[in-house]
Amino acid sequence: MKKVILISNAVAFSLFLWFVLFMGAEDSTVGAFGFLIFIIPFLFIMTLLNVVLYVIFRVTRSKDKTRACPACARVVEVGITTCGGCGFDFMKAAGN
Repeated sequence: MKKVILISNAVAFSLFLWFVLFMGAEDSTVGAFGFLIFIIPFLFIMTLLNVVLYVIFRVTRSKDKTRACPACARVVEVGITTCGGCGFDFMKAAGN
């Protein structure tokens, strides 16, 4: 999902940059009004698209069932109370 968000932002930025550089030029027939007609809805739509994609990303991301030991950085499952590598006690560190 992060790739989709990055690609949509890259496409949006490319279109925006293209419009600013080529369509907003002084010799263009579009002019300032045409620029505003394009840019305001474009920014609004891209903002909505980013919000929707971010919500989808937050809802659908997988819940991680592992954590890293703070002492040795070994990956252990969430239910484990002591690290198998260094013996770090997660319960003691949590104050239980």
